[in-house]
Amino acid sequence: MTSKVMVLAVFVAHLVIPSFPFTCPAFANNDAGITYNQQQSIDAQVALQGMAFTLKSVRSGTCSMQCQYQYGPNHKGEGKLKVTGENLFIAFDKDKYLYRYDQLETRYSGRPDQIIVLPDVVLLTPGDWTKKSGSNPRRLVIRKSRSDVDNPFQGDRDPFVTVFADCQSSKMHESQAGNLDSILNKMLEESTLFRYENEKGNRIRIVLRHKSPQSKVTVERDLTLDTSMGYVPIRLLVRHDGTKSGEWTEPDVIETKWKPSNEVYVPTRTIASGTTYRQSVLTFVMKWEHVNEALDATLFTEEAFSLKSGDLMAVANRESIIVEKIVGVDLPEMHRSQVPPTDLRPRMAVLLLVHAALIGGWFYYRRRRKRNSTAQRV
Repeated sequence: MTSKVMVLAVFVAHLVIPSFPFTCPAFANNDAGITYNQQQSIDAQVALQGMAFTLKSVRSGTCSMQCQYQYGPNHKGEGKLKVTGENLFIAFDKDKYLYRYDQLETRYSGRPDQIIVLPDVVLLTPGDWTKKSGSNPRRLVIRKSRSDVDNPFQGDRDPFVTVFADCQSSKMHESQAGNLDSILNKMLEESTLFRYENEKGNRIRIVLRHKSPQSKVTVERDLTLDTSMGYVPIRLLVRHDGTKSGEWTEPDVIETKWKPSNEVYVPTRTIASGTTYRQSVLTFVMKWEHVNEALDATLFTEEAFSLKSGDLMAVANRESIIVEKIVGVDLPEMHRSQVPPTDLRPRMAVLLLVHAALIGGWFYYRRRRKRNSTAQRV
């Protein structure tokens, strides 16, 4: 899609993306000493609308994402170098409300943590991963009503949100799937335009400031957009004035490379670096397939869980978990087997308790990670 076509598309974006009206009423010259003319304000609005339109034009796809997190000492010199990582697989069809998210830390092997979100149902299971020398235990797959899951994307990364996340919010998984709308809304609706500049090589620079009503901290986002690729963000500097002295922090730097795919643009590599909380370098490498194409329906079914003999299938609500199936076992035949019911019931009870504890611990971990993200979020 050429840049001229993209500019024209922005003016009809409100027909496709009704959640983002064309006008940005928050753009006002509210900072003393900052001047820009009306045309620059309009140009900034068009550019940000173009960015939103481009990012939201990717309606479906599959993406394998390699993540590496390198954390060094903090600003006091405390702490040691720590390097961790994880491999992700993401599949989505936004128009059909189909999402899949697989996560496996690089130090482990086995089947990953997985969640599949359908219009009415959520399927999820903790990974049966163990350290690479270990064996894979059986797993428990839970089916829940969508209404019983407050936020199915809690803690899950989104490649289109990662391009906006500074080191601290990336560490806390603020860049969760499903959060793109709120980030774009913060820029388009709630931020103040601070600076607009045209730069060489199809680049424009837009500086926005947003003050959190809760923490009273002002966050500055210094965006560089590539006008030849639908206004995608190729560089972002993030800083805030929430230090004890009230001075601005050194900015975190997030740089992203993009490529065209099926007449839209997708990110292929994002690197975030900064020293605000501790020396950090976060690297995300994305490999895309089937962008804006019809996806294999089995990506969003039980087949995605690679079920093995002995795995448990259960249905759950907020009060209970009921096992419906044991893979490879005919439940009526099991009850007629030679194993006395008096022996079978304690074994099943222990098994369910163990799996319930694992599920509970997994949900607790995800919820705590989300709370930490919220506490750190500005």
